[in-house]
Amino acid sequence: MPNLFGWIGNPAPLSIDYPTWVAFQLTLTSLVAGLTLSGAGITLLVYVIAARRRRIVAPGDVFLPYRPLWALMVAPVMGVTVAILCFAQLNPIVDSITPKAGISAEAFAVTTILSAVIAYVLIVLMPGLTPARFRYRPAWYLYRSKTRSHD
Repeated sequence: MPNLFGWIGNPAPLSIDYPTWVAFQLTLTSLVAGLTLSGAGITLLVYVIAARRRRIVAPGDVFLPYRPLWALMVAPVMGVTVAILCFAQLNPIVDSITPKAGISAEAFAVTTILSAVIAYVLIVLMPGLTPARFRYRPAWYLYRSKTRSHD
């Protein structure tokens, strides 16, 4: 697996040997990749369930905020999980709290942003995830001729 966090410098180059640091970076890359993809998958599952359960009862319900997109809040949960695991992995090899917090914050940001963006792009692009009654349809689509002309 390529090293996603190769740009993070060794916080204590004199006390942490190179193989240990590279092993940590590869472990962090695996954690971020795994939890980002699983976060996107869980987000899609929660979104589909919430979107299917939403109903239009009154005419004003069409204009209410679209609450199933709150499923994107799974991404920060995955980010916090990665940050905690990263901090725990750094505990035995780094003594100072500052680099642990900084690297954990970077892992949190990468995981949260990637997971939310991947999930949102899939929600927008995959047909069938959003029920037809809630999908945006441009005017040219709504008012096109329903009959086909036979030439």
